[in-house]
Parts: sequence; C-alpha cells; structure tokens
Amino acid sequence: MLKFAISRAAALPLAIAALTSGTVPPALAHARYTALYTFQGLSDGNSPSGKLAADSEGNLYGTADGGDRTKCNGYGCGVVFEVTPDGREKVLYAFTGQSDGALPQGGLIRDRHGNLYGTATSGGPGFGGLVFKIMPNGRKKTLYAFKDEYDGGSPQTGVIRDGDGNLYGTTELFGRYYCGTIFKLAPDGTETTLYTFTGGRDGFFPNGLTLDKLGNLYGTTLDGGAHGIGTVFKLAPDGTFATLYSFGGSGDDGVQPGAGVIADEAGNLYGPTDEGGLTDSGAVFKLAPDGTESLFYSFVHEGYAWYPNGLIADKEGNFYGTTQWGGSKKCFHNGCGSVFKLAPDGTGTVLYAFTNGSDGGQPSGEMIEDSAGNLFGTTNRGGTGDCSGKGMGCGVVFEIKQ
Repeated sequence: MLKFAISRAAALPLAIAALTSGTVPPALAHARYTALYTFQGLSDGNSPSGKLAADSEGNLYGTADGGDRTKCNGYGCGVVFEVTPDGREKVLYAFTGQSDGALPQGGLIRDRHGNLYGTATSGGPGFGGLVFKIMPNGRKKTLYAFKDEYDGGSPQTGVIRDGDGNLYGTTELFGRYYCGTIFKLAPDGTETTLYTFTGGRDGFFPNGLTLDKLGNLYGTTLDGGAHGIGTVFKLAPDGTFATLYSFGGSGDDGVQPGAGVIADEAGNLYGPTDEGGLTDSGAVFKLAPDGTESLFYSFVHEGYAWYPNGLIADKEGNFYGTTQWGGSKKCFHNGCGSVFKLAPDGTGTVLYAFTNGSDGGQPSGEMIEDSAGNLFGTTNRGGTGDCSGKGMGCGVVFEIKQ
C-alpha cells in the first residue's frame, strides 16, 4: 500500500520531495477494486455524486443526474437507482423537472421499512427544490417543497433522520439573508426553519449535518465566519446557535470545508477542507469539545491525493474518504481521484487511485461501509459511457474489498 504525508512535521518535506522528484506512487492492485455498475448516460442516469444507502441484502441505492433525455433541456432531470450485488441496475424513479423536482445530488438514507429519503436541488411547486420519499413499491411522495423564500432553497446535501422520524437538512441558498438555512421536517410534513444563516460570523452555504444523542446538530459552512473561509457550527435543540470554529485563524488549519463533520465517542469533530493545510491541497481537521482545533491530516498535491470529500469512520477509529483529484498523473496531470484511509495515529494510506478508465474517476461523495469492512461509493466520471462527448465517462458505482 502507498503511504503518504502522515503528520504535521512530516507532511511538508514529503510534499516537496514528491514535487521535485516527479515520481508517481503505484496504485493498489486492481484485484481489490470492482466497478459494480457503469452508467451509460441514457435512461439509467449519469454522474452519481451523493452518498449511497444499502439494505441487508447488499442492494445499493443512490441518486444520479440525467435520465430521460426528453426532459431538462435534453439532459435528463435525474434518477433514483438501485444496484444489486451482481451489478444489475434498476431505475426506481426518474424525475421530470416539474412539480416532482429535478437534480437529486445529495444521496439517500433508508429507514427500516425500506423507504428512501433524499432531496432534489431544483424544481418542485415552489421551484426551490424539495424533500422526497421513495416507498418500496416505487411510489414517490414529495414531503416538502421549498419556495426559494425565507424557508430556503436548493437543498444539496440530503437529509438525516432521528429516532422519531424527523428529517433534518440544510438549504444552500435563500432564507431571510439568502445565505442558507437549517430545517426540520416532521413525519406529518410540518417544516420548521431552525436557523437562518446571515453570512457573517455564523457563515453561509451550509453543508450536511450530524446529529448527536442529545439532539444537537453539527455542521460546517463553506464560506463566512470570522475570516471569511468557513466555519464549524452547533445548533442545540432549544435553537441556540454557536460558531464553534472559524477557519483561517492559523496559517495551515484548512480553507473552506466542503463537507460536514463526524464525531467520535469523546465528542471530537473531524471533517475535511477543500483547500488549505500544509501544502494548500486540503486537510482533515480535528475540533475538540473545548474548541481547540488541530490539523489531523494534510493532503499532498501531485501523485498523492488532494481535494477531499466527506469522511466515514469504522469501529477501530479509522477514517475513510475519497479525493476528487490526485492519486496518479492522469486527468491532465491532476490525478483522477483516490480512496484513502487515515489511521487513528494520522497515518494515511491510498487504497485506490482512479484512472478515469473503466474504473471511473473523480469521486465527489462520501462512501459507506458494510459489516465486513468493504467500502462502496460512486465516481462522477469515468467508466465506459460517454456523457460529455470527450471520453470523460458517465460514472460508476464501485466496491473496495478490505
């Protein structure tokens, strides 16, 4: 396995060595990687980007752009799909871009009854996107449609669900100050705007949410805060909002978190930043309960990995994620993306480097892990389809066995 930049002290010298030597680290053997399904950009959809959901039989569920090319300017309005363990794909629902919404990009969650929940970023009766439910019989129901007003608009990061069946999420735009909102959606369809971002020290353009056992919501904003380059926030059940950290306070703490956070048992929060870190290639930060922020991991440009997406964690405290770039010299010498593992001590390992061939390229969403430790995710590009007319591919659903 390829090891790369593992600590605050070691990352910068290793980055300089990589840039000057021009060497390209080898990818892990392809035997551990499988493209389970390759999108063709037709009615099956294209460019999947959100987090997958899974059932006990190993079926995977997700969202993709495209679909019926007679809709949405000849591109298609997006689909909800199922991929079986043997690689067969079935479109569960194809959006029309009308009152049912369009462009589902935030991925799905699944309840114990087999219902799927997600968001469409646009369309709907109010034209601001919506929250939807797909039932096991294939029937779709719009749970709430945003109006592009004080309730927000353009929900891009999906939803999470509590034990009572309430859904929580964010809208990237609109709200009273046009900077995004945090919302709650009760099982009876009642929508409550829990917080409206002002674009000041509280930040703006919120990402996805994490819910703790006490009902506190945690998340990040891409921009805003004390230094204008993103925040970590907490919203308590009583509506009290707190900015826990503003990025840009130190020279290498990260810039613009493009995904939410996850928490460990001690209450520490971890998340990725798109840029910043020791080589300005992105980082993973750790935020302690007392508000102390530290650089847990710094990514390295060139043949390693950079521009990370969201994280997941296993029971041993290892973190897994994908990067949109790096991993090889392919894709215009920027690399086509990678799958990485971070050990609890901060050691980083590239599990797979995409080539943008039949294996896919440029993953842009979080992965999921099964009980055996196998990882599943999607790539936005690559595969055997041709959605751009330039051989960039339409994306794949992949599995990495550990």
